[in-house]
Amino acid sequence: MSSERQRQATEGDPGFHGSAVSIVIRNRVGWIVAFVSSFVLACSVTAGHSPTYKIATHPVTDLSRQAIASGILAGEANSDGTACLWLGEDSSRTAIIWPAGYRASPSPLTVYDDHGKKVGAVGQKITLVGGAMPAPSNLTGCMGFDQAWFVGQVLGSD
Repeated sequence: MSSERQRQATEGDPGFHGSAVSIVIRNRVGWIVAFVSSFVLACSVTAGHSPTYKIATHPVTDLSRQAIASGILAGEANSDGTACLWLGEDSSRTAIIWPAGYRASPSPLTVYDDHGKKVGAVGQKITLVGGAMPAPSNLTGCMGFDQAWFVGQVLGSD
């Protein structure tokens, strides 16, 4: 507040609407209300929602709908916010590349489609329509895979 407006407020100038004290109080109340509102909004957005992991995805094409693979879904979450999912064990593991928009969440690691519908969880049997190809070198969340299964459709899981 300028020194002239402070003088007017303390001397009771009739042209001045409000005192310095009431302006300070209103400003502080406004900041408090804004802070509390932001905090409540942040809590409501995060409450009850699990974090999600970025997983390997691809645009669906006719090439990703040629064969069927079935097995127990395996996977792990990574500290960088990604997760890797695969079928098979040890050296016969095949990375899974999901249709665009799919994501995973923890406890247990579960995959959801682009509409938020659960399509499978680690430890469950899953049947996938798609096709196998050599794994890309930059596969999101996965390292050390020679083969990848490009999913066109999830037929089901147990």
